[in-house]
Amino acid sequence: YQRRVREGSVDYLSVIARPENSSSGRGVIRRFEFEPELQRMAAVSVDLEGNSPALITVKGSPEVVVTLCSKESVPENFNQVLEEYTKEGMYVLACAAAALPSLNPEVINDIPREEMERDLSFAGFLILENQLKPDAVESVIELKEANITPLMITGDNILTAVHVARSCHIMQSKAPVYICDLDESGYNVIWKCLDDHSKSFSSLGEILLEHDYQEKEFAITGRALELLKTSQKNKVYELIHYVRVYARISPIQKSFIVRRLINEGYFVGMCGDGTNDSGALRAAHIGVLMGDEAPVVAPFVSSDYSVKHVGHIIREGRSVLMTTFAVFQYMVLYPLIQLTCILFLFDIGSIFSNNQFVFTDMVIVFPLAFIMCMTPASDTLHSSAPSSSLFSPQVVSSLVGQIVICLSFIGGIVLHLRNQDWYVLPPSILPRTKLRNELNNYENSTLFLFTLFSHLTTCMSLATGHPFRLPPYRYYLFIVVMAILLLVVSLLILTPPLESTKDAFDIKEYPEDNFRYQIWGLALLNLFISLFYSHVIVHGPIGEIVAAKWKKKYHKTDFLTHQ
Repeated sequence: YQRRVREGSVDYLSVIARPENSSSGRGVIRRFEFEPELQRMAAVSVDLEGNSPALITVKGSPEVVVTLCSKESVPENFNQVLEEYTKEGMYVLACAAAALPSLNPEVINDIPREEMERDLSFAGFLILENQLKPDAVESVIELKEANITPLMITGDNILTAVHVARSCHIMQSKAPVYICDLDESGYNVIWKCLDDHSKSFSSLGEILLEHDYQEKEFAITGRALELLKTSQKNKVYELIHYVRVYARISPIQKSFIVRRLINEGYFVGMCGDGTNDSGALRAAHIGVLMGDEAPVVAPFVSSDYSVKHVGHIIREGRSVLMTTFAVFQYMVLYPLIQLTCILFLFDIGSIFSNNQFVFTDMVIVFPLAFIMCMTPASDTLHSSAPSSSLFSPQVVSSLVGQIVICLSFIGGIVLHLRNQDWYVLPPSILPRTKLRNELNNYENSTLFLFTLFSHLTTCMSLATGHPFRLPPYRYYLFIVVMAILLLVVSLLILTPPLESTKDAFDIKEYPEDNFRYQIWGLALLNLFISLFYSHVIVHGPIGEIVAAKWKKKYHKTDFLTHQ
């Protein structure tokens, strides 16, 4: 934002200072905004009274600003003081200034920036302390416990970045940190141990071959990364799996790191809080914009600048995935159950009535599908991730197993019905392709009542989703709806039908009431077997072993990068 202020015959971008009861002050006539590639910003100001020459002031990263200063103005302990503050996690900016020739303000606007930013006088350090948010450490620990590896990609000094990474547990606090940077010549990379300066290596491989049985952490600067990209690209592909902190990184390099991780097979999420991160936010699988801007560059926005929402997004995403798979399986089983029943009924020239279809769809299936879709996400982030494939072993085995169990019981109830002493097969009608008008028969009533319970069984078996969704016993809407439907269906099965029920649903009364209890008992047995198969075999210990092997074969660890 630039506001023009007119003082006399000159337009100033803003007035820097005007002491009280004084007409003196300085006005900015030219401003160079911060550029990530240059790592600095500058401003040119003039005295409002013309008593002193124009002045250019520069602030930016110490490593860059010091190269613009004259050697005489830089203290001998420059690097020592800088390292002291950055190791403590301080954000350090270097400030410098230089007087410009007494030129007309209009002439100054035509001078190239490079000519003005020369032979500056070092003015000092600007020390800033940016404390961690209270929920930052907790959020990072939650992600690491979920086997999601947090990375830090920042434009700050590498020592500051390492200190912050250790403080918020992105890096292990006690593990030695090896930093990759350029040597004094500027043409070779060198790895140095932050905690033991006597240790230095020319490559990452040498460090990994050390048999000291210590956990190690790695960090790299942007200039070292750029050199490796141009001269030793294979080294970049190797170190991308080990480095946890990237410092003094440009926006283009941020995008490169995210894309490189994706190319290596990782699922990458990116958190960023400015335009410098827009490229990386777009490149990542999931982008979270820290701020209150419109979500143009990222699908998610954290308006309170907190990373705690990342865990919430992951939990909700996993829950949605599991819900999608569950509803898919349910909507496959539902028509298969109906189709199997209709095939049995076609064989005797019968079919379900319209009222039976409507009751099944609107009273049973629709509420069950609704509560399955509304199951909340788990309140904890699990260490394993669900498979993203519709043809994963768990999804396929769950669907195939439930189909076999359900259809076997439907066939079993028909055979059990026809083995009753009082059962009489309805007279067949030729040709068989013509349907009977007769709806009131034992097959129709038995299949209608049994499949009502079968729909409840499939819903309870598929509604698990734990540990990515809340278990059904903690989802109160599920409990209430399921209890009501179980009561309604059980009453329809166990109690002799009223005349109104017979007329509405074409139910034929059985000669022996005991057969109703047998239908209900077989339905309960179907429920117990389906639940056992779903909770113990598919989503239990056996299923976890199979899923772990599948994931190990086809997936790699997820990464979350944070600016």
